[in-house]
Amino acid sequence: MPQDSAARCVAACMNPTSRTLLALASGGALLAGSAIAIAAEPDKGTISASSPKVTWTGEVVNSYFNRVPMAVTEDDSVPCGPSTCDAFELTLQTPGNLTILANVDAEEDNPGAVTVRVRNEGNATVFSSDADSVSENKPYKIVIKNAKAGVYDIEYTNNFAGPVTYKASAELPGATPVPSNAAQSPAGAPQSSPAQQGTPGPVQPPQQTSSSFTLTVKAAKTSARKAKRSRKVFASVSVDREVQSATASLKKGKTVIGKGKLGTFNGTKKLTVKLSKKAAKKLKKGKFSLTVAAKDGQGVTVIKTVAVKITK
Repeated sequence: MPQDSAARCVAACMNPTSRTLLALASGGALLAGSAIAIAAEPDKGTISASSPKVTWTGEVVNSYFNRVPMAVTEDDSVPCGPSTCDAFELTLQTPGNLTILANVDAEEDNPGAVTVRVRNEGNATVFSSDADSVSENKPYKIVIKNAKAGVYDIEYTNNFAGPVTYKASAELPGATPVPSNAAQSPAGAPQSSPAQQGTPGPVQPPQQTSSSFTLTVKAAKTSARKAKRSRKVFASVSVDREVQSATASLKKGKTVIGKGKLGTFNGTKKLTVKLSKKAAKKLKKGKFSLTVAAKDGQGVTVIKTVAVKITK
């Protein structure tokens, strides 16, 4: 696998960005445990020439403690620890220039550094962004040139001490799909056109290629009092081409408190998220997150997470 200029551990590597600095005293113990990581959502995906992009989201807690040692090594000696590091399994079916984007939650006061470790067939490469250079609108960009087909483990940490959500994606920019129904000719045999055969041929429609689509989610304003009575939270979901389904989960931290689902639609659709009885009964004002995953007829899935504020 091509190597980056190798594990740039900048000054921020030893200076955690502050949102919950009180967690520093206890968070370090997380590194000493198991190497099992909390998976991203979804925890795996596939890209190819016909489906060149996949996105995922996740949350890490006290990630600073995993990032510091990871940023100064390029092997597997530092585990992707539980909760401090998030893991995504990417299957790359078509070789090419693999591009990975990763950000930090926009609600952070000071956007911070991101470290991503990419492993393929036992080889690891560590990529670290510069300090205070990453936000939701400016994700850290990694390009692995001439990446070989295979399975890649993408492990994410950042420079925060505290719970931080993030979004990430993997893509093959400029991928040109090969039509699966293209006519095949014997090796070395010339292909004759309808004109050469003396008979008119049908006009073939342009080939449809599979690519990502735009997904927009807007949560409706609501209060805890109203949501308790109805056990419902609403949002509008918009797509720029027809999708076969859209599933939604409303979370408080990492706990799912409500779910919703839409069938086939195009354009904008109202989404109803039904709260569980237990969650509705205990619901209070605060910040929540709503994740919507939409899938089209070609198997392309796009995921969007938005903040939901529930008032008193």
